[in-house]
Amino acid sequence: MQHLVSAENDKPYICFASNQPLPNLTPLAGGHLQPAAIHVITPPERRQYADWFQRAVAVSLPETPVHIEPIDDTYDLQHTRAALQRLAWAYPTGCVVNITGGSKLLTLAAWETLRREADRIFYVRPNDDSVAWLHPEATPTPIADRLTLRQWLLAYGWQVSADMPPKRPDANASTESIQHHRARVEQIAHAYKKGWIGRAKELSTDDGHWLEEHLAHAQVGHPMITEPASDRRHRRLPADCAAIRRKQLAGTLSKRKNL
Repeated sequence: MQHLVSAENDKPYICFASNQPLPNLTPLAGGHLQPAAIHVITPPERRQYADWFQRAVAVSLPETPVHIEPIDDTYDLQHTRAALQRLAWAYPTGCVVNITGGSKLLTLAAWETLRREADRIFYVRPNDDSVAWLHPEATPTPIADRLTLRQWLLAYGWQVSADMPPKRPDANASTESIQHHRARVEQIAHAYKKGWIGRAKELSTDDGHWLEEHLAHAQVGHPMITEPASDRRHRRLPADCAAIRRKQLAGTLSKRKNL
């Protein structure tokens, strides 16, 4: 697939930190956009998401500098407009601005400040994975699905490190079994990307301890995965969810027997 806007690849890419990072990341994945620099606008409460996004971008654009631009109060229109104006002054030849993840006031400030003749403004349409060009108006551009599993995990705060000692494959594990587990991980990532949360949860919990088996069967050098520290109280690994569901089912059956 061609670049989204090949003539714009030397311009900086500006986006807004969000707890839904994929619309910010997919235009960059696989070389759709190749900006000279990336600026992530973030209020204090979203700084963590900006850091995760920065790590995910480094997978496909390791040489591209990513600057995190803190804004103290994105609900102060004048303050936000002034912060964006400084970026406009820094790049007089124009910017490429993704307004998908911004608050209403942040989006308004960007529209007022970064809508010069040389600027490009767009948002990502989740229904068909395309870029909708708002300034100047143009035909939507499809985004090919080039987001890797590693990028997806990093963008959501998971730690993926190839330096951690991997578990060696089980000598009794078949090639088909290993491929099955890896395919399941890809399916879950795709489901989350599409917003099919229910389907992703089903894939995560309907096959027992498949994730543990996948990690145990991983080849030497395969990255190990650690969940985000901030989410550990709220997010359970698929194997944990399956165990809880089995206990709940056993409890339900026990109650029925006692009736």
